[in-house]
Amino acid sequence: MIWTRRILIAVGAAAIALGAVVLASDQTVPQIVGVGAWLIAAIVIHDGVLAPVAFGVDVVLRRTGRRIRPVYLVVAQVAVVVGAVLTLVVAPEIRATTIGNPNPTVVPFDYGVRLAWMWAALAVLTALVCLAIALGSRSRRAGSGDGSRRAAS
Repeated sequence: MIWTRRILIAVGAAAIALGAVVLASDQTVPQIVGVGAWLIAAIVIHDGVLAPVAFGVDVVLRRTGRRIRPVYLVVAQVAVVVGAVLTLVVAPEIRATTIGNPNPTVVPFDYGVRLAWMWAALAVLTALVCLAIALGSRSRRAGSGDGSRRAAS
């Protein structure tokens, strides 16, 4: 496990170094400053908005955990993480549509509306997965109850 961690850290550090070299060699100083600003904004949005929301949802879900099976908590947590990551990815496009662009093909969609639809679809998908898990566990319990009665008689 220690060697795997060391290898992953080395690969990550090499990828960051390669990215820095390519960025410095191919971009101008204002473009590098723009990338730096985007990275800082991504950290602020993640740590200031998305992480507290995800933590709040996690706290609420864990407090209700005595009534909800852990598998449902895991499904909900995965949905929140996926939604947070997609929100973080779409945030620059939403910003770009608000400042405008002379070329309408650069940012052609209304990303805010699409992000809202993505959250709605994620909520529906989460509910469907939880429903499938509930139906699957109910049918397994019914099936195992029948098998134990047959074995006993």
